[in-house]
Amino acid sequence: MVCNCQGVGSPLTVLQLREANNLFSPNITYLSETKNRTKYMKKVKAITRFDEMIAVEAMNRAGVMALMWNKDIEVLKVVTTTFTIEAHVMDGNRKVDWWFIVVYASYYSKKWEGRLREEWKFKDFKDFINGNDLIDIGFNGNPWTWSNNWVDEGEVRQRLDRGLCSPAWYENFEDTRCDHKNTYGSDHSMLLINTNPLADKRKKRLMFEKRWLQQQGIIQVVESA
Repeated sequence: MVCNCQGVGSPLTVLQLREANNLFSPNITYLSETKNRTKYMKKVKAITRFDEMIAVEAMNRAGVMALMWNKDIEVLKVVTTTFTIEAHVMDGNRKVDWWFIVVYASYYSKKWEGRLREEWKFKDFKDFINGNDLIDIGFNGNPWTWSNNWVDEGEVRQRLDRGLCSPAWYENFEDTRCDHKNTYGSDHSMLLINTNPLADKRKKRLMFEKRWLQQQGIIQVVESA
């Protein structure tokens, strides 16, 4: 799950992250623009019930990124820079390892582009999608991920956030699905990227009705179950 949350200090944002975790059970979650120090992000990790976390702090706290994951996924190594978090992931089901790389930077910045060219042998960013380096995995939902939230005239909607993959990765995860999910506390949509959409991982909630206790034989039903 990928989310530009524009500050995790809002109780509404934390509640939505916890709700998304309950509904979709993501193994790994990336947050950008958290605008909070690592100490606070550890509290968010606990609230959202993730096992591990690594955060990248910015000098002015305007950026700040965090990557959280649970024990259901094996993260072999994590590399951080001022504008990327790069996690080496092992997929136990498919027996393949791959790199999950998240970038938070201006499109016009050349520093992170140089990092990807030098470390990952990618070409110029403008050639990524049009060339053979990366494939846009597509999306489901609204055709935009950001809106200025203006009413009527002056409203702007753009697809600023997207998931890209290499051709080799796509061969192993060709069924991958990316959903644009609306958010409450941010003008960016949440990206829910599912590499195995055929397996339903959503947690099912048990709703208990007190009146059940008045039914004859309820204790025996519970004991037998």
